[in-house]
Amino acid sequence: MNTKTLISILLAAILAGCLPSIHPLYTDKDLIFDPNLLGCFSDKQTTWLFEKSPQSKAYSLTLTTDNKQGRFDARLVKLENLLFLDLYPQDPGLTQNDFYKMHL
Repeated sequence: MNTKTLISILLAAILAGCLPSIHPLYTDKDLIFDPNLLGCFSDKQTTWLFEKSPQSKAYSLTLTTDNKQGRFDARLVKLENLLFLDLYPQDPGLTQNDFYKMHL
């Protein structure tokens, strides 16, 4: 492998993870806060607890499955007439559930 090829590969690898997206999926103007999402939602196996985050237009989500928790920063995004929930894992020191591990 010649030097030019090696430098090109290294440069591509470094830049791939360091630059912000040129076309992000959403911006701050697309974020909404719906107080109806606050509270606890559960079924037989999973509990989703949404709380108001100190950040503007954001939620703190605690997801519990099989007595294991995963904590996420959550944002509600409105794109055209559709709503999406964007989750970002937090608190890696907890005993995480599989849903949490899947997001890492």
